[in-house]
Amino acid sequence: MKVLDKYIAKKFLTTFVVTILLFTLIIIVFDIAEKLDDFLEHKAPVKSIIFTYYVAFIPHLINTFSPIFIFISVLYFTSRLASRSEFISMLAGGMSLRRILLPYMGVAALLTFGSYMLNAWVIPITDKARVRFENTYLRDYWSQAKATIYRQIRPGEILYMEYFNNNDSTAVGINIETYQGKELKSNLFSRFMLWNRQAGKWRMEMVWQREFLPLTGIRKLPTSLFWIQHFNSMPGISSFG
Repeated sequence: MKVLDKYIAKKFLTTFVVTILLFTLIIIVFDIAEKLDDFLEHKAPVKSIIFTYYVAFIPHLINTFSPIFIFISVLYFTSRLASRSEFISMLAGGMSLRRILLPYMGVAALLTFGSYMLNAWVIPITDKARVRFENTYLRDYWSQAKATIYRQIRPGEILYMEYFNNNDSTAVGINIETYQGKELKSNLFSRFMLWNRQAGKWRMEMVWQREFLPLTGIRKLPTSLFWIQHFNSMPGISSFG
């Protein structure tokens, strides 16, 4: 990498880092002002607010707004280079426009890789802590209903619900798929499901099941009532939301 490449890359990265950090700081200040009453009302610990909520919130903000700030950074520092006639000097020195774009592309590839790492590895971990904090101190979580829920309830079994209401522990549009490796073995459908506290089980109504057999194809097993316990021993949306 030549000195000029390092110079352009440094300008690009410096402008991007400064702008995204300033914007993140402003967003956090406004967010604190908006949520301060909730923090005080629910007696959220200061340590958890800083190190659990906002430390986990920063990667989410950076990844969400990085595309627009990459664009703004390129426009800003490129216009600065042009205003000082530095591009004229580069072209007069024999550099082509394609060669000038090389450090731009290198930094863009680096930022793309960083965004991928945030999406694939960092944010899934930090968002768990952030959402858990929000459910504890910022939301009336236990009175909420959820829609379009997907969960792996145990190895090889996937649960889908169209709608779940935590107020009465009921669900509609239930689908449980059972896999053996990558092969679908059975599919259980139910129109309605209710948590039975006395029995400690989920009670499914209007149930039918399909088994996928290797030789004879699909076998339908209709039934009007079905009890199921293995995917959750406790009622409540905490398992699904």
